[in-house]
Formats: sequence, C-alpha cells, structure tokens
Amino acid sequence: MQPLDLQLLRTFITIVDCHGFRRAADQLHVTQSTISQQLKRLEEITGTPLLLRDRKTLSLTPEGEALMYDARRLLDFERIVRQRLSGQSRTGVFRIGVLTELTTTRLPPIIKRFSAQFPRVQLSISVGISAQLSAMLADGQLDAAIIKRIATESGGQRALWSEPTVWVASSDFHSPEAEPLPLVLLGEGSNTRRIALAALDEAKIPWRVVATSEHLEGALTAVRAGIAITAASFNAVQGDVRVVGAREGYPELPRCEFHFIKQRDSELVGAFENLLTTMFGADA
Repeated sequence: MQPLDLQLLRTFITIVDCHGFRRAADQLHVTQSTISQQLKRLEEITGTPLLLRDRKTLSLTPEGEALMYDARRLLDFERIVRQRLSGQSRTGVFRIGVLTELTTTRLPPIIKRFSAQFPRVQLSISVGISAQLSAMLADGQLDAAIIKRIATESGGQRALWSEPTVWVASSDFHSPEAEPLPLVLLGEGSNTRRIALAALDEAKIPWRVVATSEHLEGALTAVRAGIAITAASFNAVQGDVRVVGAREGYPELPRCEFHFIKQRDSELVGAFENLLTTMFGADA
C-alpha cells in the first residue's frame, strides 16, 4: 500500500465530523470537488470504500470506522510533534497551580515532559488547595490550575481523572472509644475537609481537630505520628500510612474528581493540558 497522506486523513475526518462534503469544504476552505477528489484518493490508497453516501445520509463503512480511529490518533501525534518542535524556541513564563497532593505523585512526570518540550520556558508553580488556586486563577495570578471537586458537585463537567476519597491513619493508630475522633485537616476552604466533617456529622461520630496544615504533607506528618487521622484522595496515600474505612467504623466518603481549569487559551496552556490528558486522562 502507498504511504498515507496526512492531509487526506484530515479531510476524511472533517467530512465525518461535519456530516457532509459541503460543510467540510467550508471548514477546510477548499471546493467540494477537491474534497471529493481527496476522499477518492484516500479510498484508492486504502483499497476499500470508507463512506456510504446517498442524498440524505453519510455513514462509515466498517473499514472507515477502523481508519477513523487510527487517523485521529495519527493526527493527534502529529500535533504533539509540531508542538514539541515549535516549543524548542518558545520563551516566557508558564504559571501553573497544583494541589499539594499531586506534587509527589502525578505532577513530576508532567513537569519533566513539559520542560523537555519547552526548555526555554520558565515554570512558576503555585501549590495550594482548590479554593486558593481557583481564586488565584480568577485574579489573573495563574495561567491554569489543577483543582479537585467532589464528583456529585461537578455539574457533569468532564474530569481528567477521578479517585476515591479515603480515611488515612498510621499503622498503629486506634480510635479512642470514649473520646471524640482526633483529626488533622487541611485549612478552611478545603473540599476534603468539608466532606470529611459532613460525613462524620451524618454518621453521628464526635470529632475534634487536633492539628491543621495548609499542605497535605503536613497533615500526613501528624498522621504518621499517630495523633490523628485525615482524609485524602486515594493516590495521595503513600509510604507508612494505611487506608481505613467501614471495617474500622469510619463513614464512606464521596469520590473526588480532578479538573484542569484555565484563565484563557494559549500555546503553553494547550500543551500542558494535552500532556495531562495523554498521561492521566480518565487514568489513561
């Protein structure tokens, strides 16, 4: 078979996405006859019909369905290569806000690949809870941020990925029987803090806050010391701590979702979002 021309694949995808030749021609700024010729050429190269057409409908053949899937992946890869090559000379500052729990888990490989793609771009990384990052974004202090929302409160917005929210304790922690449950929590405004306290109140489990921290690592320090438990997303639980739950008498916590929010579209924002989606979107 002859080599595939990416422009022919692009035309093929546009025809399907636009549900017809006329709209595809308008979008690609060419004539309908050019669109027809390019599709015919692609069918000659592949040796099979790709579309079924009549006056009112347009549908993919089984071979067209298979090619559509691969064509989208090829064009996505081409876009990534173009971005990487153009990024070698790109300069400036990219201001990204991230949750504390991502700094030792998902963030490092993203930063590594982004810096390789844009070696002359300076990164400004702000760490905080979702409320702080959202406020910084609204004030124009960030270009983009990764925040966490409760799955039942996300309004159906598409998430990068989701995780269970869990209770975390040290290996030797035992809940006091006749005293309120000792907690270490993130500061006011933390979604995780809010849902943890709401779950305990609903289960009628008395509690008291013995320590607070602006960062999850600070909270986990108190957990490791055995003085309290905390709540966190599942993938943030690492090292010498354990997940506890219903078996130990703790209420179930709602699932959390991670979202990428941006102040405005730009080359750097788009590249960072693409890396997130490629590496972790729907847990890749």
